[in-house]
Amino acid sequence: MEEKSIMRLLEHEDTSKLLFQKANELLHDQNNADMIEKLKTLINALANVSKLFQCQEKETLLRETNQLLPLLKAPYSLKANEKLQYWIFLFLETVDAELLLTLNNYIELSAETGNALYDYIEHRKKFKYYVVLLANTALRTGYSLPEKTYNIIMEAVQQQPDLLGYITAHKGYVYEQTPQRTFHNCTVCGGEGTPYYTSFSYFMNHFENPFEPVKTWIKCNHCGNLFTRKFPEEFLKQCEHYGLMSPNITPPPIFHDSVVFQKRAVRY
Repeated sequence: MEEKSIMRLLEHEDTSKLLFQKANELLHDQNNADMIEKLKTLINALANVSKLFQCQEKETLLRETNQLLPLLKAPYSLKANEKLQYWIFLFLETVDAELLLTLNNYIELSAETGNALYDYIEHRKKFKYYVVLLANTALRTGYSLPEKTYNIIMEAVQQQPDLLGYITAHKGYVYEQTPQRTFHNCTVCGGEGTPYYTSFSYFMNHFENPFEPVKTWIKCNHCGNLFTRKFPEEFLKQCEHYGLMSPNITPPPIFHDSVVFQKRAVRY
């Protein structure tokens, strides 16, 4: 499924910034009737766009639009400016709500769309839908942006430990920093790996500390084994005698022939 619907919603942030800027300029040029008409045209256009939204928040926005438009006249007043600023706030909140509904249509997002969403969400930290927007985006960028997904969620919970506790999966959860061991090499053959997928383990039924709310899986470049980048020291200390299952990075010929045969079988 194409992700144009998400990108179109994100474009409204720039339009809202332009609207806010022009409104403040009118405070110094209150009789600029031409500018006032342009503002009204833009507001009407955004309101018409919101009529196509599926979220319930659009009804409040449309009511506020009807109250705002009669105030947009020369001379442009401070009251009109305050009302317009509130309208912009409501419009972006409506965009947030529509984004949440739209995200439900996607299982995984591309890196381009994921990056654009994270940039947008960065500016929405103080607003109503910030946490759920962040979580729903992270759930869909595990493959396309594994390292960024991990870093963004961990940075967020470190800054606000109770951030995810507002989500019903584990109501009241508070992040606690616990000792984690970082694995740089494959636990099977010792080879180097590449970030493959970041799972949002917080949403697992039995999730709890000392595990982190997100977990990055590394894929070995040599044997294909998947291993977690970090694991709680609390559990690793119970099996300190572990060793590599296969310290020889080069797989034996029999193993190699078996893999080739399986690949050909799948191909056909």
